[in-house]
Amino acid sequence: MKSAMRYLLLAIFTISCCLSGCASKSDEPDLDSLTSESLLGEDTQYAYLNQVLGGMSSRDMFDMVDNMMSNMNAAVRAGDASAEDYSNLVRVLNNIVDWMDSTKPKTAAEEAAGSPGLAMLDMMVENNVGDIMTRAVRTAGPDILTAHVFPMMAYVMACDKQIVDDAVNGITINDLGFDTSKLTRQNFSAMVNAAHGFLDEDNADYKAIRDAWDALDAKIDQRGLDVTVGDVKDMLPDMDLEDMDNLPLYIDTFSALHKLYDEDPKIKEDLDKMMYALGHLMKTNKASDGHNAWDTRSMSDMERLLYCLGDVLKPEGRGKLSAFMLRVLNAIDGLDGADNIYGATSALSRIYNMRDPYTNTIPDLNEIDYALYRAMFQMNQDFEPTETGTVKFSEMRTIMLIFDVMCILSDTLSGDPTEAILSLIDIEDGEKGEAGGPVISTRSDILQFVVNLWGQSCYSYPKSFHGSYTIDSAAEYRPYPDPLQGTDWLWFNEDIRYMGLPTPGLSWLLNFVTNFALTDYVMGIMTESMNSLVTFTGSNNKKFTSGHYHRMLSLAGPLIQYYGDINYGSQLIHVIGAMNEVELSSYMPMSIWLNKGTLRQANTGTAFETIEGPYGYGLIYYLMRGASGERYNHDADIADPALDLLVRVLYKLNTTPYEDSNLLRHLCDLLTSHDFNPDDKTNQELIDDLFEDDGFIDNLYTFISANHEPLAQVCATLGDVIMTATDQTDKQKDIFYSDDVAALVQTGVLPKLGAGLKGNRTAVWNLVNNTLNQADVHTEVSAAAADLAATVCDKAELITSDLAAAVPGLDEIIDASTVDYDYVSADSKLQPFIDYLVDDVNGKENPLIFNLKALGYKVMGIYDATYNPSAGALKYDDNTPVMDVVNHVMGDTGIYDTAPLTNFLFDLTGDNGDVLWRLIDADETYNPLDLHWLEKIFGDDLDDMLSWEFIRSMCLSYNGQDPVMLMVFKTIHLDHNGQAIEFGGVMNDMSTFFHNQEFQPGTRLFDGIFDALKVVVNCWG
Repeated sequence: MKSAMRYLLLAIFTISCCLSGCASKSDEPDLDSLTSESLLGEDTQYAYLNQVLGGMSSRDMFDMVDNMMSNMNAAVRAGDASAEDYSNLVRVLNNIVDWMDSTKPKTAAEEAAGSPGLAMLDMMVENNVGDIMTRAVRTAGPDILTAHVFPMMAYVMACDKQIVDDAVNGITINDLGFDTSKLTRQNFSAMVNAAHGFLDEDNADYKAIRDAWDALDAKIDQRGLDVTVGDVKDMLPDMDLEDMDNLPLYIDTFSALHKLYDEDPKIKEDLDKMMYALGHLMKTNKASDGHNAWDTRSMSDMERLLYCLGDVLKPEGRGKLSAFMLRVLNAIDGLDGADNIYGATSALSRIYNMRDPYTNTIPDLNEIDYALYRAMFQMNQDFEPTETGTVKFSEMRTIMLIFDVMCILSDTLSGDPTEAILSLIDIEDGEKGEAGGPVISTRSDILQFVVNLWGQSCYSYPKSFHGSYTIDSAAEYRPYPDPLQGTDWLWFNEDIRYMGLPTPGLSWLLNFVTNFALTDYVMGIMTESMNSLVTFTGSNNKKFTSGHYHRMLSLAGPLIQYYGDINYGSQLIHVIGAMNEVELSSYMPMSIWLNKGTLRQANTGTAFETIEGPYGYGLIYYLMRGASGERYNHDADIADPALDLLVRVLYKLNTTPYEDSNLLRHLCDLLTSHDFNPDDKTNQELIDDLFEDDGFIDNLYTFISANHEPLAQVCATLGDVIMTATDQTDKQKDIFYSDDVAALVQTGVLPKLGAGLKGNRTAVWNLVNNTLNQADVHTEVSAAAADLAATVCDKAELITSDLAAAVPGLDEIIDASTVDYDYVSADSKLQPFIDYLVDDVNGKENPLIFNLKALGYKVMGIYDATYNPSAGALKYDDNTPVMDVVNHVMGDTGIYDTAPLTNFLFDLTGDNGDVLWRLIDADETYNPLDLHWLEKIFGDDLDDMLSWEFIRSMCLSYNGQDPVMLMVFKTIHLDHNGQAIEFGGVMNDMSTFFHNQEFQPGTRLFDGIFDALKVVVNCWG
């Protein structure tokens, strides 16, 4: 509060000097006694201030205040302001006059002692910061206050008071300032010294970096940069102010996730494990697996991932990869009509219900890594290693083959024959959880029938089946119902009756339909792959066999149930079947082709096989295998904590009410409302764009190939830093649990980062150089940029050391500036206010939006036919190099040369930040004079003095006169004789004014403004 008062006093003095006249003081001044002489003549040392005020005299000041008071009267009569507002304004004027009348002269030393604001003003003068403002006004035009700022203010002020009140209702701000008692001078000085070191051009420690930067700038200036504005625009996301319509949803979502982090300790544990796993993958070297031609030495899994990506994206395999992706896209189109995103995410959130209430764990999610990288990819349909088994196809690819066959069966048996077959089959009905199977309402399609059974059985199998189940020692807690057991029961124990005779489950039904309907290759495929189906789901009359190897079914169960319920289960299986790249028309059954049979081969050259890798040692394996190949070693698992986190977050969003539904529902609506494909391109066109020459796939492959070694080295360094920050052996060395995170970052993380970057300076050089060369940047420019990056790496230990010194002070600043708030979304009606601010008016942009854009284009000096048609503005198009624009705006001859501002900043942070330290009132004795002056002027009660209606009336016109706010803006002149005011001169005048103590009783300025205000008070008081 004290700082705010000091700034307000400085503003009052500034306005006073701008509005004061130079008439001699009389005991009873009247209108005739006010001189017409300009406030600050051009022949004085305050010529620039005089230009800003347009030669205002004390009589001019009286006229302006008189007009304001007339408008005040009119506002009261019109009902736009209250009599209390009027009384308060008159009271303020009377208080100012009384205060000035009772003020006694002070010495210059008393007035200016210890003023950080004056010190900052002097710095700005010395560093020519005013030149930046001058160039900005010269570029944007001198009418920006009246033409742009006023219309924006008037539009905002015209908003209904109730809408504004509703918008802020429910949000309470307890403390807007710093709690300076939490700051220590030593840490603050160290933080400021670090900032000063980065900025100070005379700092020899950083001279090498500045020299490298200058060399890069020279090469860009000499050779040019072939990156165009169009290139940059293509890389940036589209931003639309209408996105603010969703601000309340974002706020509620953030609030819900923040509460989840506090409520559920597993969230922090999941994040900690994921970060450590990422670091382990990037940094830890493992012995060669020997299953790939390139895998002949010890290396990190991150390096193996780079090799795998290269194999997947290599030119000779792109044809099969593009065909594979097209198959999947076309299959996904078959899901149209289902609300896929919300339905799928909502279904996944229900996995949370399997949580053990005592241990807060979801057991199935603790073994997903193993199910993925080992059981599904490295084992065949008989759960034997694919490298030694007679069947070489992995279980995953065999399952895709099965689903593909099921899709063909479904298509072949559609219509009356299917109805006839299904009419012979009865499902014994029963209530959920009791003896009997689920009720199936749709039987028009054999595949849909199967998925409906499967989905409902996941949660509807009889309790008797559950009761006979023996808990696996690795399963931990398993609440009823369980989709794994439901799957076992469905395929082998469900009471299905064919023509009144009981049958042993759905596996029998599929065999029956296959044998009954077809005798061609399809039957052979189903027969050969049935073992995989048994392994996938379980074995006859054995409980929980599916859960041993396929915990992924715990995730599939809710999805199968959801898509089955909405009668899109058939399309779901079609999507999975589409991933099978083995053409059934060319399928070779083992019974005929023996060792050449399709399931005995592992070298069919499909895209999925390339992703999977030989015998499952491919992309997914290296991404998921964690710290160890052992099944129950979870030191660095990735998928387990990631899926656990996903399920918990989805559950929280799905159970948090929002408007007529929940947060998850509205987030999904928001996601699907965007037009992802405005050109309505076909799937084939999308794939063609992706795989075109010099397209995304081509460039990604080139990038990985050219930067394999430096990428691996840099990733290893970052992985080491991550593992240092997430020490699994000591909670106090883990950023998620440490009691002193700042100290951990200071003493552990930053030194490790500095040493790692310095040790990999060559890798960074190659990475930057290769990347820029790929973008067709001139080789000399690329090399200069790489030199700069390498130089930064050389100085990395110095940089991180300086940053480490700044960490305690920064931590104290954050702690001291923390704002306590309590947001209750049900009490807030933010949306109408946001709508008012961004919505169009009569089909056109409202004044706020229009003038924001106009100011942006004008201040940046960029041409636009609507917002800035100035002939002298920069006209850039897609062929304008980026550096041309940068140089136009920020170069040596640019309209916004930032050198003065940079010089001001390091001056401000010099001398251990004394100016900043005094500015925030740290360790400074309280000066009651500040509050005394304010209370003299405004009265004891400074809160809610003026109503919203009165503030709005300042922007309204009465009796044909300009609104008060516009009067003030017209008083301020930003040009002089057709040229922009030199703001450097204005700042210099202000500095001289305050140093000379011109606003003291007995001076012309003080006495002139006192006379003008006294006349006003006599007229209106």
